[in-house]
Amino acid sequence: MWRSDRQHEFPRNSDRRNHPPRSSRSALLFHAVGQSYRDRSHFDSQVVLEEGSSRPHALKSGWLNRTLQTTGGEGLSVSSEALLILQGAGRHFNWQPEPKFAAKPSFQSQVLEMLEGDPALATALAEGLRVREMAQVNSMSAKGNTIQQTLKGMAKLLRVPEGPEIAALDLGGWDTHSRQGRESGRFARVFSELSRGVATLRTELGSTWQDTVVACVTEFGRTVRPNGSGGTDHGTASAAFLFGGGIRGGRVLADWPGLADHDLYEGRDLRPTLDVVAVLKGVLHEHLHLTEPQLAEVFPAHRALAPQLEILS
Repeated sequence: MWRSDRQHEFPRNSDRRNHPPRSSRSALLFHAVGQSYRDRSHFDSQVVLEEGSSRPHALKSGWLNRTLQTTGGEGLSVSSEALLILQGAGRHFNWQPEPKFAAKPSFQSQVLEMLEGDPALATALAEGLRVREMAQVNSMSAKGNTIQQTLKGMAKLLRVPEGPEIAALDLGGWDTHSRQGRESGRFARVFSELSRGVATLRTELGSTWQDTVVACVTEFGRTVRPNGSGGTDHGTASAAFLFGGGIRGGRVLADWPGLADHDLYEGRDLRPTLDVVAVLKGVLHEHLHLTEPQLAEVFPAHRALAPQLEILS
């Protein structure tokens, strides 16, 4: 998912030094991928990516929420509040491991009793306790890898029959304006974290991995040439990854534009030759079986864009 700053993972039907997930047959890479919106602002580009729109703030919901409105399923934001991509009328909730400690069951019961006169707060608390019990991750160890613990809880929520159909997670650290590095450096560290995270999802999901697609996408790439601080600046095209048990993996798909000066977008960036929305449409069509009219409801600004097919086995 590689933008410079965030990544999203959207699992389940109804995540040398940089190791690939255990089997490359579960991984599919698209290169020279970009958005139709070409501004290099993190904020506006991220909004466009999460809305599934063609310009910032053009829609009042996220494309994954509109997907849920079509499927009737429930969504999960792995965060302290609902991510934009899952905001909307479709059913969704947010969860993340508690940072310090979990309240004892006796205290929880006392609070629920105190809130009997306030149905809204009582319902919200009961729902939060239900989700935490499903996740079976009450708190994060100060010494543990919090990302791995978060993904374990996320996988447990996705595994249970009454759990969410779709989940979204941000993974930051990709804005490598300085000390980006190659085999070592900021990029290698965050990419290794991503790789371990996908491996954790595969392990923790168990047999559910066969029915899961993890999409890692980004709002824009980086410049082809490094800057004077040993990093790269905001660019245009990048890569997108798909992982999962049903993926037709072991492939790199790209209409490669080249890296010669005359091939670069605006003389500085990798030129996009595939719209990321086409990849996302392909996942929704082949994995969740959305029809063409339904895809148009999810991505109203990209009705004419054909989905990328032959993603799943």
